[in-house]
Amino acid sequence: MKKSYKYGLCVLAGIWIVAMTALSPQFVVAHRETKNVLQVFDQYSSALANQQFEKAYQDCGTDFRNAMTFDQFVSIQKSLEAQFGHLKSTKRTAYEVHGKGSPPYWKSTIDADMQYEKRTLRFEFVFHKERGRWILYGYEQL
Repeated sequence: MKKSYKYGLCVLAGIWIVAMTALSPQFVVAHRETKNVLQVFDQYSSALANQQFEKAYQDCGTDFRNAMTFDQFVSIQKSLEAQFGHLKSTKRTAYEVHGKGSPPYWKSTIDADMQYEKRTLRFEFVFHKERGRWILYGYEQL
């Protein structure tokens, strides 16, 4: 009984080592992509809070820009501030990052509370990689 237990344990350890060796690069890449998209989101939300709308709009992708002009983007931001006061800060509440396929198509969903002077609003932001760069694909108020 003891010998089969040791043998089983060695087999499990071997399987674990092979699995970790095969999966480690994927975990490293996923961690790097998560860090990068969160950094882009923080830059975007900081630009909004500082009313640097041109800078925030630069983090928006081609599809976003085709659907919403810069003037429309600014108008929406100013409308939110007219209703709820100045955007004081943004707090991420949840996020997901995943890559599919080969080469991977990366997508991220970030939920965040936008804390205005009069009220806090929750939004969901969708980012994806476009030409090797994380960009805002779209957002909606939840």
